[in-house]
Formats: sequence, structure tokens, C-alpha cells
Amino acid sequence: MIMAYVEVKKFGISGIMLDGHMPDFSELKKIDWDYTAEHKLSILPKIPPWQVRFEKYRKHLELDARNQPAIIRSTIYGKLIELFKRSYCPYMKRYTWPCKSWFNPSKGPDAMKYSFASHLGISPEEAYDIFNADAEADLSKGKGEYASLITVVDRRPETGCRIFRLCDRNWMDFLKFEPKKRKEHSDFETYKAAAKKVLIDHVVMMESHYFDDRRLSDFFG
Repeated sequence: MIMAYVEVKKFGISGIMLDGHMPDFSELKKIDWDYTAEHKLSILPKIPPWQVRFEKYRKHLELDARNQPAIIRSTIYGKLIELFKRSYCPYMKRYTWPCKSWFNPSKGPDAMKYSFASHLGISPEEAYDIFNADAEADLSKGKGEYASLITVVDRRPETGCRIFRLCDRNWMDFLKFEPKKRKEHSDFETYKAAAKKVLIDHVVMMESHYFDDRRLSDFFG
């Protein structure tokens, strides 16, 4: 799978942004969710609250996606990603995961234009112009709703994760997320520069409550 990873890395800690297009709910409805719950999402039978939440998410998939507000669509998709990442993760028994992710939709009150604008110190309109520069062109090509995922991951040999790229492929393949390629960005360098600034903030945020290494704050600050 070819995708455009944007990454910042220092002291064994990486911040990674990937972007692409969410499928319509009609595509997700084609998945055999009963089989998935039993064989793919191994965490669910062991932790009943997650099973309850999963059933709630499934019900939303049965509704007409056109009648679903953007915040519902993105929330459901974000929760499904979290479920798949948890199920696939070999570090589940650890007290703290070696990574943290943020799902960023293009629409709704939590849209990336608002979140990213605060990190970049620009207006939401300016952030939209950067991260949604190809929105109309993508829509005309039949692409799904644009979104991005930020992951901050510990890559140190003694404590870090060695499978995070395989983890990304796992949930994207199963949930039919179409990653955006570098050549599909009309201005990849502008996107990349902005993405790196956003990632630096997320790396420092993650480090502040997980990593016992204040050099990151000093370096990026």
C-alpha cells in the first residue's frame, strides 16, 4: 500500500500523519460484522463495555448515511479505528500503550480545520485551504469524505512499537479507508510543512504524560 506518511522524529519518538478518504456507510454495511466481532476484534468478548459500544456503532451503520450528521459519521469511524487498533495491538496488556492516535475528520465541530488551526496559529479558513485544497477535485472523482489520522508512537528499541505501519494497514484495509498518495496532493510541500508543525505539538503533548524524557519539550519548544 502506497501512502503519504508525514513524520517528525526525535529521540526515538515519532509523530506521523496520514490522510485519505473514508468510505460511505453503505460500504461498511457490507462487512460481516458478526464474524468480525468474534474473530477479528478479539478484545470485545473479554471486555463487555466494548461489546456494548460496538453494537451501538453497528446500529448507526444500518441507517441511511445521508441522514447522519458529519459529527456522527466521523465519530463512528473514529471509534471503529480505535477498536481495530486495540484488537490488533500486541501491547494491550501493558499499563500504557506505546502510541496514541487522533482521528481528524474534514467536517463537523471537531473538523481538522479547527483543530489544526489552533496548532498552526492561523484561521480555520486558512487551515481548510491547506488540508482540504483538493476537496472539490476529490469529490468529482468519487472519493469519500476526507480525513486524517495522527499517531504519536514510541519507537525506542526497549519500550517502543515495531508494528505500527502494519497496524495502519490492518485497520485501513478492513475499514476500506483509501490512503491519499503524495502525487494526489496538488501542493504536497505546503501540506507537509503544515502537517509537521501540527505533529510537533502532538509529540510534545504525548510526551508530557507518557514519556519520561523532557528533551522533547526542550527541543521542539
